[in-house]
Formats: sequence, structure tokens, C-alpha cells
Amino acid sequence: VLTDPLFAQAEVAPHMLRAVAEATASFEGAGFETVAISAYPQAARTFEAFQHIFTRRLAGLDFAEGYAEWIRAKGRRVTDSEFAAARAHAAQLPETLAQEWDVDAILSPMLAFDPPRRGHFLALDHQANFDEQTRWSPWGSLFNVAQLPAICVPWPVRDHPPVGVHLGSLTLDDASLLGLAQVLHP
Repeated sequence: VLTDPLFAQAEVAPHMLRAVAEATASFEGAGFETVAISAYPQAARTFEAFQHIFTRRLAGLDFAEGYAEWIRAKGRRVTDSEFAAARAHAAQLPETLAQEWDVDAILSPMLAFDPPRRGHFLALDHQANFDEQTRWSPWGSLFNVAQLPAICVPWPVRDHPPVGVHLGSLTLDDASLLGLAQVLHP
């Protein structure tokens, strides 16, 4: 169970934490062992790798404007050696995470807080937009860069619309992760 944000300083909303606590109790009630884990030492390096891979893949867009152009330009500044190092980090990440945490799957909130009003991100300058989106979702990029299976499961929260709890696999295949998710959403 990971509730500490990985890639940004963010205050996690109480209802998001409550959803994870309730999902944890569901796992424990079904006979699963759960353990609390914290951010791993290489998290900052992983996020840098994610940014290099994400932006570099969009550097070849034929046309972009606004935020997309900012991402494209950022990707064009990623050197070949930075891109290669990011890909090497990503390739080793599943093994690093398995060794660091010694768990089969990670349960976290999907988001740190409720979605902001439409237009909120676009009203910010591009870097602030990127940073705010990272604060909003400081966990999911881990599984994107590590290319590990993950799923968001809707969770009912008392006195609030449902929120997502995120399950990401470190050692489970897709089918096993879906089976684990089914424990939360039978």
C-alpha cells in the first residue's frame, strides 16, 4: 500500500486515503497480506526518465501548438544519450521495484485530489500545467515508464462520488492483476 506521492509533493485528499484504506481492508478480509511501503530512493530518477521518454516520443509531431508544442520542443531537447539512459533505467525498473519493495502489487490512490474544473490546467503556463498534472496524479507514471500492468478500480466513497484506487503489478501477469482487481470490484 503506497499513499505517499512518488513524483511530486502533493497533499492527498482525505477521501482518497479513505478509499485506499477501505480497499486495503477488503484485501485483508479476503486473506491477502498487505504492507505499507514508502517511495523508493530512485523515484526522482524514474520521473526524469519518464519525462525524457514521454517528451522525446512526441518530438516528431509534424505540427503542434500551445501545450503540445511545449511538450514537442521539450522532447527535441532530450539528447540521444539522455534518451538511451532513460530507456535503460525504464528497462531495469521492474527488477529495481521488485527488489526495493518485495511485493507483488501496489495499491495507491489513482489521483491525489478531485479533478479541477475544466480549463484549470490550460489556464496555467505550460511548466506549471505539467507540474500541476503531476501533483494531481503522482503515481500512475511509474507503471507507464516501467511498462508494468496496472488498472484503476472505481471505489465508492461515503458522502462523495466514487474515486479510483490504482493497482499496479510488480510480479503479476495481466490475468492475475485483473483477478486481484476483482477482489475490489466483485
